[in-house]
Amino acid sequence: MNRQLAAGLAATAAGLASFVALGAAGALRHPQAAVAHTRPAEFLAIGGSLGLVTVGVLVALFAYVEPRT
Repeated sequence: MNRQLAAGLAATAAGLASFVALGAAGALRHPQAAVAHTRPAEFLAIGGSLGLVTVGVLVALFAYVEPRT
């Protein structure tokens, strides 16, 4: 397996796992309730996990693209 593909899949899996863990911990709330009850660290963790999923998917997709020479 290509190293870039493996890195993309690992980043995607890590992001999804952290997002699921945040959901299980109750950090994911409705936007109206989130303002009053969510700490800044939780917002950062949610954004970081979604960012990790995005980067992982992009890296995995770019593993299939041939570079132009």
